[in-house]
Amino acid sequence: PKDAAPLDRGDLSPDDAWTSQGYVIAEAIHGDRRVLRVESPTAQGVAFGLYDLADRMGARWFHPEDAWVPVDPAAQLPGPFDPPVRSSPAVALRAYHQHTQHPVPMSDWLMDPPDDAKAHLSAYFRWLLRNRQNGFQWHMLSTVDLAAWRDHGRWVVDEAHRHGVRVGLSVAFADKQQNGFRLIADLGDALQGEARIAHQRTQLRQGLDAFWAMDLGIDWLNLLFATTEMTTVADAEVLAWFDEAADWAATVANPPTLWAHLHIP
Repeated sequence: PKDAAPLDRGDLSPDDAWTSQGYVIAEAIHGDRRVLRVESPTAQGVAFGLYDLADRMGARWFHPEDAWVPVDPAAQLPGPFDPPVRSSPAVALRAYHQHTQHPVPMSDWLMDPPDDAKAHLSAYFRWLLRNRQNGFQWHMLSTVDLAAWRDHGRWVVDEAHRHGVRVGLSVAFADKQQNGFRLIADLGDALQGEARIAHQRTQLRQGLDAFWAMDLGIDWLNLLFATTEMTTVADAEVLAWFDEAADWAATVANPPTLWAHLHIP
């Protein structure tokens, strides 16, 4: 009803990563109607609240390709919501990792897209939203022609953002396993000490600059810092990689969050 007073949303705030995704479900009687209202500081929070109602009515989103929505002409809205139900997530980011270094369907849909890739990806992002998830990431591969792929990559990020889903990419400093995308192609085995580290840092900065110049809108980079699952390099070199990446992020517009990916050997 247009004349209904705003709900008391408690400490929900559009500026806080946790509570901006929270919502309130309340009920009121207007004449002969029982009305449920969902409120949040953000559209994303409202969507989470509406899918909460759908869940309470029996809908289940098992898998992006497998949903179950009961068809019941006599169905009634759940309740009671007096006092109102307030919900906010326990953690700010709830994300899935797509391990596209293996030949899973997402490997093609994300990086070598067939004609139906966008339909599958849109369904996947809806599935994340319905389950109140708000992030996903995948492994970028060195086999991808970045120039040819860029438009699809931007569509993926835009479509995810449209569903309130943040996007991350796993890229490697120097991991050469399973065709993973790496920023340092030549560790400089013929060099030693500071010359070797400088050789690596130059490649790393150039690689980050070239990758970020594609302007994909990625929210975070998940940086792998081994050379394979079972091998690594000297600690001083890895620290230099972290320092260079942090220095780079401090100089670019709209930098990604940087995370470290440790595949425990």
